[in-house]
Amino acid sequence: MDFPVVTIMVITYKRLNEIQQTLDALRKHISYPADKLRWLIADDSSGADYIESIKALKRFKALNLEFAVTPANGGWGRNVNHALSQIETEYVFQIEDDYLLRKPLDLRAGIALMETKPEIGMLRYRGIAGTHMVTHLMEADISAYLPDHQDGVHMVPGKLQYCLLDSGSPTAYIYSNGAHLKRRSFHQFYGVYPEGQKLGATEETFCYTVKSAMKLPNAPAIAILPDWFYMWFEHIGQSYQLTEEDRGERHMMGAAPYSKITGVPGWETEHEQNLLLTLARKVPPGGVIVEIGSEWGMSASLLCYGSQQRNIAVHCVDLFPNDYRGDMMAHHAHNLRTAGFGDRVIYHRGDSGNVGEFWDGAIDLLFIDGDHSFNGVSRDINAWCGHIKVGGIVIFHDTAAKSNTNIHTLHIEVSQAIDAWQKQDGAHWRELPSVDSMRVFERIE
Repeated sequence: MDFPVVTIMVITYKRLNEIQQTLDALRKHISYPADKLRWLIADDSSGADYIESIKALKRFKALNLEFAVTPANGGWGRNVNHALSQIETEYVFQIEDDYLLRKPLDLRAGIALMETKPEIGMLRYRGIAGTHMVTHLMEADISAYLPDHQDGVHMVPGKLQYCLLDSGSPTAYIYSNGAHLKRRSFHQFYGVYPEGQKLGATEETFCYTVKSAMKLPNAPAIAILPDWFYMWFEHIGQSYQLTEEDRGERHMMGAAPYSKITGVPGWETEHEQNLLLTLARKVPPGGVIVEIGSEWGMSASLLCYGSQQRNIAVHCVDLFPNDYRGDMMAHHAHNLRTAGFGDRVIYHRGDSGNVGEFWDGAIDLLFIDGDHSFNGVSRDINAWCGHIKVGGIVIFHDTAAKSNTNIHTLHIEVSQAIDAWQKQDGAHWRELPSVDSMRVFERIE
């Protein structure tokens, strides 16, 4: 059987360095007949200089890049809707300009599945790590397209296992803006993306639209291949498109600096951010990360970023007050969605000590950055550290560590609580080198 033409649509806005890396990774890892690929850059009016800079890149000449440019910067939804309206192929592979594909992707298998199973309207590739999802394992005969294909699950030639995502899943994020393959008819049924909303809200609104409509007769199904449950795309770029609404959101968040890695605001220094990334990357597949104290979401975004290629849930525990700053859980969720990790976080709204007392399960990495008083830190230690497995790590933020050059009174209280804990239970722990205001301990028995 002949393979159909597929449009690879890369969504962009003023990220020349990132889009080059994204295109390089796609060229390297995607397997599909080159003459059946159409490459489209969906640009949200970045300016003529930006487009010309992409066109001037000689290594992409063979791709015959085409451009769909919005007349004015109107946000993600308007940009993507505008590009989709110009696509004539039945199949579209949609990806952002700052997601690097880190493993081979046989697009032929995805197309063969969707050609064989016309009820499937979308095939997810960004993964579902950390998301509570109900799936149904199915099998398709794709031998008409790939008679020798073996999917690595049961190794039967010409057979492909896949999972249908159930509309009854607890999460709203059955659909995801993350990398995916879809039919044009997918949007004919579910509608276009909402416009005029903030970046994260655009995805959330469409997710709820899709989840609700999936229950209707003849609704296009959403599927994922078992090998793509994991996060094989690495997010490398800034997380906000520069619409006026997004700039307003940043201003509302006040003086908190933004991470150069994830684009999410918070108070960790660059050295501390790198430490969180390093330790999150060491958490084994299927592990558990818990954060005590969340505020705007910088640390949570870094923990998600570091663990994104493995099936790891990140639990955020906080009171998430609704105060002069607004609803802090809503702000946190928005920031994590915008950073591309909205489907990775599990929220626990309440007093961290109470949540910890009823926690059930081992923890691989614990980050304590909640109540900074002596009693508050001590309570978090008593409620949570006992759940850390041998070889697991606990990180304390805002301590009076020797590496901290800007010590405040509360930093001293945090360290006093840690020292009291170590005096009582230190035989079970080994202190690792501190980084700025962070003290780190590994459980050894």
